[in-house]
Amino acid sequence: MLSTHLFIDTNVFLKFYHYSKDDLSQLRALIENLKAGNVTLHLPQQVLNELERNRERVLKDSADIFKKESCPTQIPRHMLDYAQAKEYADAVQIAIRARNSMINQASSEAANHTLLADKLMIELKEKANVYPERANIFARAKERAEKGNPPGKPGSMGDQYNWEYLLENVPPGDLHIVSKDGDFASILDSNMPRPFLQKEWLQQKKGALHIYSEIRPFLIKHASTVNGESNVVEYADPDADFMHPTNEEMVLVHQEIAHAFAEEKNKAIEKLVNSERFIDTHIAIDKLEEFRTALTKEDVERLFRAAFSNNQILWIASDADVYSFFKALLEEDEHEIDNALVDTAVQVFGLGPAPEDQDPYQD
Repeated sequence: MLSTHLFIDTNVFLKFYHYSKDDLSQLRALIENLKAGNVTLHLPQQVLNELERNRERVLKDSADIFKKESCPTQIPRHMLDYAQAKEYADAVQIAIRARNSMINQASSEAANHTLLADKLMIELKEKANVYPERANIFARAKERAEKGNPPGKPGSMGDQYNWEYLLENVPPGDLHIVSKDGDFASILDSNMPRPFLQKEWLQQKKGALHIYSEIRPFLIKHASTVNGESNVVEYADPDADFMHPTNEEMVLVHQEIAHAFAEEKNKAIEKLVNSERFIDTHIAIDKLEEFRTALTKEDVERLFRAAFSNNQILWIASDADVYSFFKALLEEDEHEIDNALVDTAVQVFGLGPAPEDQDPYQD
């Protein structure tokens, strides 16, 4: 079985120490797929160094936000006589004590690098292909940054450094990139790779780039559940069982991830289909962008029918986000969805052949 090649940017790992849609079950699932050989994770040392440099800052920021979360202790005067008033006041005090206890425990474990996120990261590194720093690759990254070539922001060359490592070490074929900062993604469509990088990868690796903002969508599409006796691993430390779920537990994790992902996707579809205001349409489109690559033929056809019948979508079909979203759906699925829907979509969204495809001699 061929392994799927994956790169995860530092900003994604840092989110496991902050607030994120991904949770630690995604890291567990990824680790199991690394063990089984389903996925190969490529980690330049630069990613790990950047994670270590920023870990404490992110931990402090998340703790500060958690501390500031409101636990209202005051009760309106006209409600003080209710029987539930004391129950509420007691519950608030319990919540405050629990929060303080969690913050203190997390602070202690963070100092010792014994947070569950830390332990999972250690195991992840052990199963990944980690590439030590090399002066010649750093020189190429510096030259890349000086030329202004992506990825990366002006004044920084960490992304260029990582990219040069990937070009050097990942075998020919497709590469899947999980990153939250958009440096690897197209400016026009955050679900697509930056054209400059896509062209470079195609020329050097004869493969395509695939972009994700979270680990979960990657796992849903490309990872496999780990089944069979041959994939059972014995662990010497009995106190660390929570770090090494059984095959049955991993199947459940994958099922839970898939179920939650499908549920979120369906809710996002419903929001757009039943949009009652232009602003609701824009919000729904933004949410659906997260799930676009996971939409089925039936999902796409339903969305197009909604675009034709719901005026809150139809009347703003030319707005940049709406147009871009449906144009991408049409281009990705035009050979699969109903031909009548394709014809209507071409008319509604003003889509036609590109200028270079038109006959210059036609009347």
